[in-house]
Amino acid sequence: MNLLHQEIEVLLKELDTVSINKEALEFVIFPSQIYLSDCIHKSSLTFGAQDFHSENCGAFTGAVSVEQVKSAGASHVLVGHSERRSVFQESNALIKAKVDAAVKASMELIFCCGESLDVREDETEKEFVFSQLKEGILHLSAEKITTCIIAYEPIWAIGTGKVAESHQIQTMHTFIREVLIQQYGSEVATAVRIIYGGSCTSSNAKEIFALNHVDGGLIGGASLNFESMNTLLNSF
Repeated sequence: MNLLHQEIEVLLKELDTVSINKEALEFVIFPSQIYLSDCIHKSSLTFGAQDFHSENCGAFTGAVSVEQVKSAGASHVLVGHSERRSVFQESNALIKAKVDAAVKASMELIFCCGESLDVREDETEKEFVFSQLKEGILHLSAEKITTCIIAYEPIWAIGTGKVAESHQIQTMHTFIREVLIQQYGSEVATAVRIIYGGSCTSSNAKEIFALNHVDGGLIGGASLNFESMNTLLNSF
């Protein structure tokens, strides 16, 4: 819930000047819902929706469906972002319903998972993330899972001043890959991208993106500024 309309227009014009090898790097922007359609019509970049309702239509005042964001021109959706889980109390069951709605609509989805500080301090982060995966996305077929991206978000390292160490990121991404291998086999598991979403900035991006099984980033605050975003894109 950042930036006003005029600020977004300026940022989009700047981002449109970035030269991206689309065969090597996929770059997707998730603006505030109210600006999504306008951004799509004014920019050549790729856009996605931050959230959507699990139902396709109906009397859900204030909500939008995945079919609506698709008809507006969006190609991607976020599902299960840490703030949707914590602030809006979205359950694994609801997130699973959203996953199914997105897959049915042939949208590319980014499935977010990650643990709180309490879970990390209890050293049960792997069990916690596994339950999120099992109850939210591992029911998909091998064919469908390869159209999804998994984003690991250590909630304890987002806006808290705490920083996830490289070995912590590496360990969790490796664990998620192993879960996928056990469920689907190596070939399918390798095709699923696992990206990192925990306070990734222009200063630490290069180190994070160089880690094994880190296939990209889910960028928050650093995406609101052209200079930092440009540096992040070049970090790949």
